[in-house]
Amino acid sequence: MNNAILVVDDNADLCRTLSRLLRHMGYAADWALSGADALSQVRKSKPALILLDYMMPEMNGLEVLSEVKSDAQTAEIPVVMLTAISDAATAETAIRKGAAAFWVKGKIDYDKLREDVAKFIPPPPSN
Repeated sequence: MNNAILVVDDNADLCRTLSRLLRHMGYAADWALSGADALSQVRKSKPALILLDYMMPEMNGLEVLSEVKSDAQTAEIPVVMLTAISDAATAETAIRKGAAAFWVKGKIDYDKLREDVAKFIPPPPSN
């Protein structure tokens, strides 16, 4: 079963940190620093979950989300939007456009991350 998660953010430190945490939890994790790179990886590897930054240069998260959801090959992949913006209108827009959830950066701790990811992908078996 595919338990790969793609982390997409223009902040390399955040990508590395989240990917490292996810791998520590037993998931396969990769990351992309741009929307275009994310779409390329999504089409090739079809991850089980995408954690997607809302605000990125050149191609923002909503544009990436739209591309993922409009492609029959990737439309079923759950996408969780990540952002530093915590207003309700931003969250509602992301959900209306097809995001499965909306997480505010800086408010996700290790246990919450594990719990939230498990809503979309079964946790890997413990060693």
